[in-house]
Parts: sequence; structure tokens; C-alpha cells
Amino acid sequence: MSVDHTTEELCQISALVERLARESHTQTSHYLESMRLEHEFGIRIGRRTTQVIRFSVTALVILGVALVGLIITLIYHMSNITQRMNEMSGHMGNVVTTVQRMDYKMGIINGQLGTLNGQMNHMTRDVNNISAPMRMMPFRP
Repeated sequence: MSVDHTTEELCQISALVERLARESHTQTSHYLESMRLEHEFGIRIGRRTTQVIRFSVTALVILGVALVGLIITLIYHMSNITQRMNEMSGHMGNVVTTVQRMDYKMGIINGQLGTLNGQMNHMTRDVNNISAPMRMMPFRP
């Protein structure tokens, strides 16, 4: 089998191969550029993620320190709070004693008022009994 290619065919084949090589080079360069951009994009995402993580860790550390400070303050003042509560309990005992005394005294006063009320009722009957003959008199004031 003999292949006789003419110069024109060879020029066409050469032009076709050259065009394919250029397109391949262009496609390869586009592929390499897209890979470079993807790599840069990945690096940018990584940097942003790292910044977010750093900020979050910093915020958590600050909140942790504040929380520990609050707990230490509460523990430090807990004995003071307990002492004050014990003092208030002592005062409440005094208040209860005073209220019990007042209740006792009010009972005595209530009994005396009941006696006074009974005596006033008795006096009212006595006055009514004494004044009964005067009601029969013809003159009225």
C-alpha cells in the first residue's frame, strides 16, 4: 500500500496538527489557570476559616476567663453571704420573740377590752334601771 501525499495534503495535515497543538496548548493553559485559581481560592478559604477559628477561640478564652472570674468572686464572697444570712437568721429570731410578746400583750389587751365591754354593758343596764322611773314622768326634755 503506497501512500502518496501531495504537498497540499501535507500542508493541510501540518496546519491541522499545528492547530490541534495550539488548541491543546490553549486548553492546557486554561486548565492550568483554573487549577491555579482553584488553589488560590482554597488558600483564601483556608485563611478565612483560620481567622474565624482564631476569633472564636479568642472569644471563648475571654468568656472562660470572665466565667472563672465570676465563679472566683462568688466563692470569695460566699462566706460573707453565709455570715450575713446567719446574722439575718439571728435577727429573725429576735423579731419572732418580739412578735410573740406583742401577741401575748395583745391577748391581754383583748381580754381587758372584753372585761371593759362587759362592765360597760352592765353599767348600761344599771343606768337604764335607775332611769326607768324617770321615764314615767310627764315632762320630757
